[in-house]
Amino acid sequence: MGPLTYPVAAQHCTDRGVVISLPDVAEAAGEGPNWEVAFGRAREALVAALERRAEAGHEFPLARPHDPAAPAITLSEREADALMARAGDTTAEDQMTNRIIAETAGQPLRTGFAQEEPADQVELSPGHWIEAQHVAHVFLEGVEMHVAGHPAIRQTPRLSVQADTAVEALADLYQAIGALAPEARQA
Repeated sequence: MGPLTYPVAAQHCTDRGVVISLPDVAEAAGEGPNWEVAFGRAREALVAALERRAEAGHEFPLARPHDPAAPAITLSEREADALMARAGDTTAEDQMTNRIIAETAGQPLRTGFAQEEPADQVELSPGHWIEAQHVAHVFLEGVEMHVAGHPAIRQTPRLSVQADTAVEALADLYQAIGALAPEARQA
């Protein structure tokens, strides 16, 4: 395997500096007083997120084509090989089986934003709002593309209605997060 490159999205915030998120790995983001610090933290968060996914036996997104002139984080071939070795040689079917086993055993899957404190005790920063909206968008796209668009769902009217309702709810959540973000409230 060669190096893995993940495009980044940067958001400049007046009170906290720079927030960098990774559209392909929703739980990875970095924040800092300047681009270099935020970029370094985002890189560390990317590696940690991919390691968590690998250790849990979950697939992680492979890098997708992007504009070479756009900012991105590149993991070396050695780093990529180490992550793939940690994930093991699992197929998509193995990964689906692992998810079903984890869900039926009542054990929560290790996904999403990892934090030390309970979510209701975290001091919110502008980066949290950006991240929350980004995660809502990732799930919206995933449900819309992979669930609502699935032939079994589309060909079963009752399931199609439920899937469309889920897509609409996620779209509403995405918009509500954007409307409640501190930047939106100040405008």
